Amino acid sequence: MKATEEIDFRRLTSVVKRQARFIAAFGLILGGLAAVFVATLPNWYAAEVVLIFDPNQTKIATMDAATADAPPDPNMVRSQVDMMTDPVVGLGVIKKLDLLSDAQFAPLSRRPTPHFWSPSRWFPAIRETALDLVSAVGRSIGRPASSTEGSESDGADEAVAPDDPALRLSKELLKHITVFNDGRSYVLRLAFEWTDPTRATKIANAWAEAYLDRQLATVYASAARANDFLHARTEELQNLVEESDRKVQQFRDAHQLLEVKGATVGQQQLNELNTQLGLATAERTQKEALLSQLRRGQDASTSVLASPIIQRLQDQDTEANRRLADLMTTYGDQHPAVIRQRNEIKEVEAKLRRETDKVVAAVTADVNAARARERDQRAQLEEVRRSAVVADSSQMQLRGLEREAAANRALLQQFMLEAKRTDANRGLQRPTVRLVSPGMTPDTPSFPNRTLLIALGFMATFSVGGLAGFLRERVSRRFVDPASLEEVTALPLLGIIPEIRLPRGSSIVDYIARWPMSQVSEAVRTVRTRLYIAVAARVTKKTSPVILVTSALPNEGKTTIAVSLARSAASSGRRVLLIDADLRRPSVGRCLSARSGTELVASLTHGVHDFESLVTQDPVSGLDYVSIGMGSDDPQEVLGSHLMHNFIEAARTRYDVVMIDSPPVLVVSDAVLLSRLADAVLYVVRWGHTPRDAVIGAVKVLRQAGCPFAGMVISRAATKKMLNEWVANTGLITHATRYSEYYHGPDGRRRPALPVASASRRRFELADDR
Repeated sequence: MKATEEIDFRRLTSVVKRQARFIAAFGLILGGLAAVFVATLPNWYAAEVVLIFDPNQTKIATMDAATADAPPDPNMVRSQVDMMTDPVVGLGVIKKLDLLSDAQFAPLSRRPTPHFWSPSRWFPAIRETALDLVSAVGRSIGRPASSTEGSESDGADEAVAPDDPALRLSKELLKHITVFNDGRSYVLRLAFEWTDPTRATKIANAWAEAYLDRQLATVYASAARANDFLHARTEELQNLVEESDRKVQQFRDAHQLLEVKGATVGQQQLNELNTQLGLATAERTQKEALLSQLRRGQDASTSVLASPIIQRLQDQDTEANRRLADLMTTYGDQHPAVIRQRNEIKEVEAKLRRETDKVVAAVTADVNAARARERDQRAQLEEVRRSAVVADSSQMQLRGLEREAAANRALLQQFMLEAKRTDANRGLQRPTVRLVSPGMTPDTPSFPNRTLLIALGFMATFSVGGLAGFLRERVSRRFVDPASLEEVTALPLLGIIPEIRLPRGSSIVDYIARWPMSQVSEAVRTVRTRLYIAVAARVTKKTSPVILVTSALPNEGKTTIAVSLARSAASSGRRVLLIDADLRRPSVGRCLSARSGTELVASLTHGVHDFESLVTQDPVSGLDYVSIGMGSDDPQEVLGSHLMHNFIEAARTRYDVVMIDSPPVLVVSDAVLLSRLADAVLYVVRWGHTPRDAVIGAVKVLRQAGCPFAGMVISRAATKKMLNEWVANTGLITHATRYSEYYHGPDGRRRPALPVASASRRRFELADDR
């Protein structure tokens, strides 16, 4: 991801470099116009009035004002800002300063005359007709029609017509009013901006005073309305309380509902009967428990019976059993004394049982009596309860009337208290906003800040110029970006050959041979090296490679590049054969200033295969080249013949590299036929000249024919920045202009690189551009 972003950044930078002059001209022209416009702008002066919003100001006479440290409420402050910017406030300013008579403000109050075809010219009549119909319908159904004459605000403002000139002027003044609050305090800053500082100060102060007067009138009107409402409501509540008490008493008398210490007679009877029933139940429970103990036996009854007879009999029984035990120990079981003693014990036990039965009978009688009393109490209670149920509904109605009367009394008390408090505080009411600092006449204008506006204008114009430059390059029909060319054609870029200025009559081919350490020579060697690498990767044969040099259209520089590459390869010690295969415009011979030799067309036509008679040698570099000649009626037949194929194959065996200079692809189809004989195709594109459609179309034609592309070369690159950019991106710094001090001439002295060609000087036309 980082690599992609870096590449995109470089491409954007390259576009800026290429379009730098256009962007600079665009920015300077429009920026200058913007600066002139800013210089002619009138000065505006802002007079500022400082006010403070105190929500506790109206509570000065109450204990609720002890909240001075409460944080500001944004909603309350925003409400004050909206009220301060109400057009009705401006009506007081206009009336006080008589702005309708002022020559500067009077035109703002006039309604602009609409154009004949403007909707605003015809809609008012339609609107008035519709309002008349609505009013008629409203009167017919008994409701008042809606009015747009104006509205009242807290009883302090009068109705204003929407088309009132004063209201229209007030709305225009609001366009120059600014109310600011930082959101952290209750301070409000009201500023009015105008071309005259004195008028701006007067209007700002008058606006603040009008707003404060409106606030004070609103406070007084609100207090008066509240006081009137409280007094009227108090009188209503007094009558309501009297009526409620009267209804309670009449209901009580009608249903004979008497109260004794807060309770009715029936309730007191129920309470007494409940108490008596509880006592009877407790007594009955106690008696039943005693009877249960007596029935369980003597042992259980001795602990609860207090009869002296039973206690004495129990003592006798205990003593008789003791004597029986002694006698049995002394005399034995059958002794007469023992028998008598046993009889005595039986008599005592019989007496004890008779006394116990008497006590049980007495207790049983008491239990029965207690149960009877309890039943009587329950029956009486049930009877009283039945009587109370009958009176429940009346009692509930009475309680409802009493609660209503109590609520009315509480509400009356509260309203009486509020009415007294309002009467006491009526003279102490204050508006919630007060003036802190009046406006002072400004010395310096608030607008325009010419330095800032001019700087922003230049920034904006240069930014727009950059966008225009990007758009200009985007819609350009020429390739000026090597990266875009590589993306569109999907071919590797082997190098860039710059266009240089040459003296009159000079040849770039001769210059490369004369200055082998120049930038152009180094660029040719770079292309040659990369071409060898590309061909070696594609050619698997053991024979010498055949390289075809072609372009999309004429005047691309392909012949110059083919000759320069062939000369460079020959200078390095390789055996190189350059074939001029352009039957229509042969240029290799003229480019090398060679003598006329045997033409290849004639030789192929007559079956001559003697290389020594066909080949001409360049005396400068030792390059062998063949001129194909002119005059054939069917060039495709000659180039596609088996004789041409045999000639190329024979050349493979005699030379290390065979290069063919072919015609343009989109002009004739010779290059397509020759591409079948070649092992690699070198595609030449002229920088900033060849149309995009032509470049893409030629590549498409060659690809459909199955041409083995080795890469492409950009010729006649007239932009130094583009050359350096491509060098930086590819890492080839050998022919960058900033490294020109490393290039030397034949005498060993340092020689600077030739400057890039300029439009003001003559440009050298390549050999195939004639």
